[in-house]
Amino acid sequence: MVFTPPHWLCDRGNPVSGLSRARSNSPHTRLPAGSSPSVPASVLPRSRCCWTSRRAPQPSFADVSRRFVVFGFEDFVDRSLFVSSKSLFEMLGNELRRWQSSDSEQVMLRLEPGHAVRIRSTAKEYRKSASELGALFMAHGLVLQEQLVSLEAKVSNCKGAAIRPLLAQVGLGSYAASLLSGVLVGHVRAPKPLLKRLASIFEAPEELLTTLFTRSFDNRIVPAFKAENRKPEVSRSATPWDVAVKSLNLPADQTKSLLDLGA
Repeated sequence: MVFTPPHWLCDRGNPVSGLSRARSNSPHTRLPAGSSPSVPASVLPRSRCCWTSRRAPQPSFADVSRRFVVFGFEDFVDRSLFVSSKSLFEMLGNELRRWQSSDSEQVMLRLEPGHAVRIRSTAKEYRKSASELGALFMAHGLVLQEQLVSLEAKVSNCKGAAIRPLLAQVGLGSYAASLLSGVLVGHVRAPKPLLKRLASIFEAPEELLTTLFTRSFDNRIVPAFKAENRKPEVSRSATPWDVAVKSLNLPADQTKSLLDLGA
């Protein structure tokens, strides 16, 4: 896949692991030439299943590149279900043109076989080269990550005591404070109507909100457990809305109003 990411993505001070000019099953990738600073931590796509609070090692350029391409590709697939291909490629082309002035050199981007096959199949479907799609998905993944950083800041400002105004905005009573808090950190799965209201308030697509909540859940810090008679259990997925509502043991009328929201 041939693409031209921004200059700061290339750290010349460290070897770029996983990238090679040798022949492989992965499409070619075009990277910017010239020295530049390392990747800012605030725009790195986070990997799933972070189960400890230890600081993860700095991702390599190859790893960051792969995540951006996959992030952009998966969003493209989701959008293609309800957006015309013409509109999609116009959007992706505009995002890519931000980096057209960058100097570049051709190297190899190694993707997982599953993603490599899917991207090549998509290229064939839309009559484009895998290199061209790689460039588009890389640029789109970077744009999505920048949007996520901004959205995460907005959501963080509504946590804790600041959640009270948000409760009124989404039409929930104070009795649902813990429930909404669980949604914002990804512990509780938001029903469609609530997700729509939050998307309107935060001025973000529903898909991006869902991605943020999923990442928040995946990157949560799991507390240490004291040894007891049975093995501790850690949830591997967000709690369904109806289960979370019933666990609050609220009065019947309040429980019904919340369950109706998820019906």
